[in-house]
Amino acid sequence: MPKYNPPPNWPSRPPGWTPPDGWKAPANWPPPPDGWKFWLPDEKQDPWFGRKKLLIGLGGGLVGVMLIGIIASAGGDLAPVTGASASPTTSSAATEPTPATTEVELVEWCTDVIADAKPGVDAVLKFSKDPEDKGVNASELRESAQKLTVDKQTAPPFLRPAVWDQIDTLNEIAEVLETGQNKAINYEHFKTSGALLADECTKIYDRNGATEEPTEEPAEEPTQAPQPKPLTYSGSGDEVVKFKKALKEPMLITTTWTGRSDNNTIYAYDADGDEGELLVNTIGSYRGTNIVNLYDGDNVKALKIEGSGSWVITLKPLADAKAWDGSGTYKGKSDDVINVEDVFDGLDSMRFKSTNADGNVTVYGLGDNGEDLIVNEIGNFSGKYLMPKGTVLLRISSDGRLGDEEGLVRESQFPGRR
Repeated sequence: MPKYNPPPNWPSRPPGWTPPDGWKAPANWPPPPDGWKFWLPDEKQDPWFGRKKLLIGLGGGLVGVMLIGIIASAGGDLAPVTGASASPTTSSAATEPTPATTEVELVEWCTDVIADAKPGVDAVLKFSKDPEDKGVNASELRESAQKLTVDKQTAPPFLRPAVWDQIDTLNEIAEVLETGQNKAINYEHFKTSGALLADECTKIYDRNGATEEPTEEPAEEPTQAPQPKPLTYSGSGDEVVKFKKALKEPMLITTTWTGRSDNNTIYAYDADGDEGELLVNTIGSYRGTNIVNLYDGDNVKALKIEGSGSWVITLKPLADAKAWDGSGTYKGKSDDVINVEDVFDGLDSMRFKSTNADGNVTVYGLGDNGEDLIVNEIGNFSGKYLMPKGTVLLRISSDGRLGDEEGLVRESQFPGRR
């Protein structure tokens, strides 16, 4: 749930107080600062990529023999459909899962099984090269095997043996780790079944609009998976952009707005028509980047656009976020998302300076432990802020004017670090 963020110039309220529906501030209270954000995301919520251990930038990628087909999931999947209602997905009322048969079900099954297999496939590749690798643990292998057991129940019948082969190998290695006993592992069998799954899923993706070419041979080393192509929508004035399928993971959303100086907003909506996060709230010309579908449960199905003038919206994977290696000063304008994976160590700090801003400025740090509010200031300021350990992304939100400029400087607490 969003967190209430009272202006600093208002009288204090009891801890945890939230204004009830219809509440208005007394007339004798001072006006809030221009552009003040009354609601902030709950920093206790756990972002999707935090739980999924998503490494978005510099070498973290989908790996292994059965992950080839994932590249196809972007092609044509999110084409805008205007003037039509969302088609609800019906689920079987039977007590036993039924195999995927329709094209939509097959695409969803391939996407699920690839995501569920990833941790286990990574671990198998590591173990095959170094059985003493401390980064491989039995619980991770068992968890992947358990998830694949569920996926096996909904697998097309001719693919079930291949899924079972993957499950058997995961459990065999887990047993070796748990008991310490030597056991011959048939890695070629594991690769063969994984290649079959990858090949079939690639065909399924191709039938449903994929444009990428499948890899000819299974990868022997961890490699970064090809990323989906950007998806762009354009228009003017009020509009609703609907997706053929709800977003299943967070994505970057970059918006450019030109035209008259009216208030322009973009809200995310789920398949039930429930309003989600406010992604853009600006007056006049604007260009900025935010994250859409950051939290589990959003499952964004549409964007509601309100305002005047012309707009262009582009969706990209998180891996396309601009990267900063921590050297020098990083400068930017308006809302932005920055990849800072592996930049900050324990007790490192960041100096943040805001100029040409007259509204609320916030900086969130996103990582495996969730989302932390680092900066929450008004207008022009300069300060030094401790960075949460494991921060992967910085999500910066200013008052959205093109003239805004922020400067970030990494500062280490320990001599000798860069």
